[in-house]
Amino acid sequence: MAPLFSYQLLLCMLAILQVARGSNIRSRARDIVHNDEPFFDNNDYVLWSKNDTYFQWCRTHHINNYTWGKALSKLVDKAEVKSIVKAMGVKGLDIPQTYAIYNSQNISEFTVDAMHRIPQPFIIKPTHASGGVSRVKNNTYTCLKRCKGPSNLTGERAVTEIIKAANASFSTDYSTYRNELQYKDLPHQIIVEEDVLVDGVKTDVSYWYSANGQPLFVSIQCNPTEGNRLGTTTSRAFVNIKFERLDLQLHRAPCRGGLTKPKNWDQQVAVARRLARHVPGIVRIDLYAGNDRIIFSEFTFTTGFCEDTLAFNPRVADGLLLAVENGSIDPSRATPEFVKNTIHGTSWVFFTLRNGRTVFPASSKAFPSPVDLCEFVNANISYHDKHWEQNEEVKHCLSVAKEAAILPLRCVMGSDETSTLRAISDHNIATISSIMGHIDWRRALALFIAIGFLTKTKVGTQPQKNQYTNNILYYFVLALFLRLTLPNVKGMFSTYLIIAIVRQSFEAFRYVHPMESPRIALSHFATYWFRIAALRSKSLRNLLFWQLLGETVSAFFNEYCHLLEEQNIVHCTRAGFIVTMKEYAFDNLIREYIVSPFCVYGFLLPKFVMHWSGRMLGIGNHIIGIFLFGFTLFTLFRLYSKYNMGRKSLTSKNS
Repeated sequence: MAPLFSYQLLLCMLAILQVARGSNIRSRARDIVHNDEPFFDNNDYVLWSKNDTYFQWCRTHHINNYTWGKALSKLVDKAEVKSIVKAMGVKGLDIPQTYAIYNSQNISEFTVDAMHRIPQPFIIKPTHASGGVSRVKNNTYTCLKRCKGPSNLTGERAVTEIIKAANASFSTDYSTYRNELQYKDLPHQIIVEEDVLVDGVKTDVSYWYSANGQPLFVSIQCNPTEGNRLGTTTSRAFVNIKFERLDLQLHRAPCRGGLTKPKNWDQQVAVARRLARHVPGIVRIDLYAGNDRIIFSEFTFTTGFCEDTLAFNPRVADGLLLAVENGSIDPSRATPEFVKNTIHGTSWVFFTLRNGRTVFPASSKAFPSPVDLCEFVNANISYHDKHWEQNEEVKHCLSVAKEAAILPLRCVMGSDETSTLRAISDHNIATISSIMGHIDWRRALALFIAIGFLTKTKVGTQPQKNQYTNNILYYFVLALFLRLTLPNVKGMFSTYLIIAIVRQSFEAFRYVHPMESPRIALSHFATYWFRIAALRSKSLRNLLFWQLLGETVSAFFNEYCHLLEEQNIVHCTRAGFIVTMKEYAFDNLIREYIVSPFCVYGFLLPKFVMHWSGRMLGIGNHIIGIFLFGFTLFTLFRLYSKYNMGRKSLTSKNS
């Protein structure tokens, strides 16, 4: 009778194909989840253009801009700014004491006796320029920053070198060096002031990057200053104003290891906020701090001359400064949490399928903005290139990113075979609607009608030795079903061999089931046995019943858990791989129905037991993990044996 049941199954399923093909029931197979509006919330900031970053804005609007620079000239004069800051009345802020100011008219008064009379150690620096900073300590002259002459001098040699450096500074128009015109009209002087790196001040300045009166993030020196090295030449790291470390860098890679929060950090934040409210535009506020002292250093408006090779990384931090300054982001919204979440964002994902089908994690990454993503994708042109945004590949990438912007998941898929990119998405919230949208109701309806028909006619309900033939025929019919009902399907068979499809499916399965998401593994363990039960079923109706459970119950719980996946890169990769596999009906059949149960119980189950036994009992307890895995297999085998014996006993009684 088995062949009769096979023919009836074939006729029953084919009769439903036409109905299912023309139905309006939603299918789980889809490329992009569309929406009319971008999926942005109130805490979302998107950097779309390099032109919307602070350093690029600085290069195009501040450098070589005399009108802008003239308005800020007093704030960059290292002598006059002290009076301005003092007038601000910022509580808790100290200002280094000025011992003397020299210009071309009185520099000759700086003698050995004068040097000895000034309290040491002291700092000498030009008031109208950057660099040329030196220290006199124990009557020894030492260069600290960009001095052209010799160092470590004493007596007359020290005084001679100081006067020589001062005269060179007096005759130099620093504004012409990098077109920082805020320095253009400043009086050419040098200032002799208190050296603040004493009395508990063990690190160089902290750089408080502020915009529109709001400090956003801070560059701090990681270790105490040694000898005569400036903190600018040592390792640094970025934090937000809650002293939470940020994955952010400017000149060089940040230091590793932990950071010690200063005892007076909250007071530093308060001082920086008060100063920022008094200063227009985007400004770097330089402060020293140690013990109970917070000491003003200077204001900087064009960090590093805003040179072409300078930009925060990730680039979204660069854009964040300008967005807060120009009001695109209200300063009150730029909280420490907002800054951290923006810089550490992973909502923009780029992933690659090698040969168009094989998951390739090495070239996949999550980013906080489309600009960061497109810089990664188009590594053949430097981000610092003046024409970066005009590059055709960059323009194509940003265009695809804009397509992804209106989707719940912002995924951009690439292939090593072609430079063409593609926006891919899926639901990003596990709601009843989104979960039900992942269930292929066409297949479920066909199975339900077939089961009802068999039950009504009492055909295919009696136990038989096995249903292997019907299982093969079922998958044959299912392949036809997929070919006729899947959207965007290109054909029945791809050019890949079956072994290649199996390998591709396994590689994807292994990547999209991280052990950090145990709920996904547990849902698979609890439901994927439906596929195995269908293979081992003894009647045609039972075969279809187990397949119906797989299409509904298994799909419901598994999609629910996958939608809860917190790693966007994993979620995007899964969605993209499924889309590419569904382009060919037979390939998708292999992935979804044949390979998956073996991956779940042959790969995921042992890996899960080993991982979590190691986590709970200690990293080195793999022997216990192996024992637990063996015990799990033994328990499952015993349960199956009891079930099989009970079924055989019931069959013999009925006969």
